[in-house]
Amino acid sequence: MVHGRARSEPDLGARVVIYRDIAPQDVPQVDELQRQLFPVRYSEGFYQRLFTDGHYTVLGVTPDGRIIGIASARTVSDELMAAETDRGREGYIMTLGVHESFRRLGVGAELLRRILSVLRSLACTVAALHVKSLNIAACRFYERHGFCPDPAGGWYPGHYLIDGVQYDAYRLVCPLSAGWLEWIAAKLGLSNEGGGAGRAREASSVAAHAAGQQQLHWPLAHAGSSLPPRQAVVVDASGQPTAGAQRGAPPLRGGALSRAWS
Repeated sequence: MVHGRARSEPDLGARVVIYRDIAPQDVPQVDELQRQLFPVRYSEGFYQRLFTDGHYTVLGVTPDGRIIGIASARTVSDELMAAETDRGREGYIMTLGVHESFRRLGVGAELLRRILSVLRSLACTVAALHVKSLNIAACRFYERHGFCPDPAGGWYPGHYLIDGVQYDAYRLVCPLSAGWLEWIAAKLGLSNEGGGAGRAREASSVAAHAAGQQQLHWPLAHAGSSLPPRQAVVVDASGQPTAGAQRGAPPLRGGALSRAWS
């Protein structure tokens, strides 16, 4: 429900969006947009790093030059994965947002598609990001576009500090290459010599979800604990912990939250 005056909508002409890479002269507009979108303030150093190797930013811009959307990511070398396979690179999505006047028009989906395409072209095994657990709309959006809770640790209690209040987060991952099962196996500590990738496929609810065989289960807190273990176990289709699950951790079980996604 919208209270007060109805939000003014851009005219049809203003809804044309051009997608392009960021340029140094865009920083003031990008900073203004991100101040509107996110409850954090990005430093000058953050914007300088956007133009360094391993960082990639795609913008959504109107024909008159107004920046209305942003997706930024960086590549991360995964030392654990590199020890197991030559596919040791992860793409981390730092920011993704669209001005409220241009939401529900497919702009966010196109920005995400383009930044994932960049990461895929760089031979990243997976894309990862963090999202506030209370932001159900964002979680639904990412699930629709192939993201799942990280099987090696999808729950981050107190990850965000906003106006002095801590908020929990999900770490979500999206497979980008055929090596992603090896990535899961390495993260779960499964030996490749013992068919780790195959065991990861059997053990991982992410694999089952990606194959369309299982509805997603989201990690939540213990009933009696405000700080659940950071690493959640994986479950089978019945919701029971599977082989390779971490002892003592809560299963990726959704409760009321999973029903919100059903």
